[in-house]
Amino acid sequence: MPLTDFVGRQSDIVALAGLVMRERLVTATGPGGCGKTRLADQVMARLAECRGEVFPAGLFWLSCGDLTDASLLPSVLIAALGMPDRFDVAPLERVADQLGERRLLVVLDDCDRVADAVQALASVLLPRCGGVHLLATSRVRLGVGAEVAWRVPPMTQADAVELFLARAGAEIGPSTCVTAVDGGVPVSPAPGAELDRHLVAEVCARLDGLPLAIELAAARTRVLSLPEIARGVDDRLKLLAGGSRFAPRRHRTIRACIDWSYDLLDELGRILLRRLAVFAGGARMAEVEAVCAFGALAREDVLEALTTLVDHSLVVTDRRAVDSRYQLLDTVAAYARERLDASGEAGEVQRRHGGLGSFGDAEQTLTDRRARMTAAVFDAADESAKLDGPTATASAGRSRGSRRRPALGWAALTPAEREVARAVARGLSNPAVGRALAISLSTVKTHLAHVFGKLNVANRVELAAFVLRADDPAGYPPNIGPELR
Repeated sequence: MPLTDFVGRQSDIVALAGLVMRERLVTATGPGGCGKTRLADQVMARLAECRGEVFPAGLFWLSCGDLTDASLLPSVLIAALGMPDRFDVAPLERVADQLGERRLLVVLDDCDRVADAVQALASVLLPRCGGVHLLATSRVRLGVGAEVAWRVPPMTQADAVELFLARAGAEIGPSTCVTAVDGGVPVSPAPGAELDRHLVAEVCARLDGLPLAIELAAARTRVLSLPEIARGVDDRLKLLAGGSRFAPRRHRTIRACIDWSYDLLDELGRILLRRLAVFAGGARMAEVEAVCAFGALAREDVLEALTTLVDHSLVVTDRRAVDSRYQLLDTVAAYARERLDASGEAGEVQRRHGGLGSFGDAEQTLTDRRARMTAAVFDAADESAKLDGPTATASAGRSRGSRRRPALGWAALTPAEREVARAVARGLSNPAVGRALAISLSTVKTHLAHVFGKLNVANRVELAAFVLRADDPAGYPPNIGPELR
């Protein structure tokens, strides 16, 4: 029984409930902490309100996460269904014989470690019991032919903010609330209403809209201010700890939650996951192979390992472009970076990532790339007038003829700063860079400030020229002017 109120996600409940009523086997998938269990619980409650019209034989819940022996799953189901004990028939056969055509729903929660047993259960029940519907929650697809996998989406910004405020309100209490005024009449705000919603929204976005991460961050309001929490997101594995002692161990810290997923991977999947941390804004297959395929991970193994990571909800695939792009959620990336540092491979991975420009871009020919980058140099000219923060100050100072410091060079940039610089060179505005790289606007501005300082460039036009020269010296457009060379 959940100890806290469920917040938001009404459209997700409706969508998943509708799918469960139509399909025989639905698997709600997603990374650890995305709210699969709570969502399934809400779907079950919503269907129970139908008073037996949808599933007249009942709705049953099985918690699979704590099963130490997967072979016990059929026996656990028998107990949940209230069937009498018999030892002359195999448990799975007994379940199929007893259920017959009865229409019911069985929710199999947390199937990660018993996926094979759940697959066997579904393979027997679905063909023989026409009225049985199964809803499974798992970080991994079950791989049954009739399965419909439904990926649990991140929380919407509005729902994420409400969740943070609700959990923060429980921590800070009403004594810290500031009284609001509406038409001259004092109004007592809801707990947490005094917090800056814009900053809360930024924190939630940087936490990938993951409910567990948001709740763990909100719990820190009992000792940290909201700005301190926002800064602490940069070290989220340290910040997002100290969950409820009543929660499963894997949900008490964000590190333990991802550890659970990491332990499910084979060795090649673990290697690729940690090496992918070098890509701040994601990468295409050719780039993944160029940077990550060395040592124990051969180039021909990359596709299979990447498929495993996608199946385990650790890598997000963006198929909107001609070539798919693969990206880690920021929270998973922080964990992967820690694993990469511990592996001793960080230097080699960063060296290979830094050399991507010399390998060539797998997305397009050099001719196309030069044309696009050259156009971006001039299209970005108007953008430089709109800059705020350190980059605008730098631009204004340079226009007055101030003396330039020696540039540190492309090698001085971190991988994240290079991704931002390349995005700006393509003509993207700061908000567009944030959307493309899945980072907050403030993070984009911070990276840009570092980039402008390290490269000692005055505006986005000069930055685009610098990026093109660094990535492809032979294609550096001569009409930009020798002063930028």
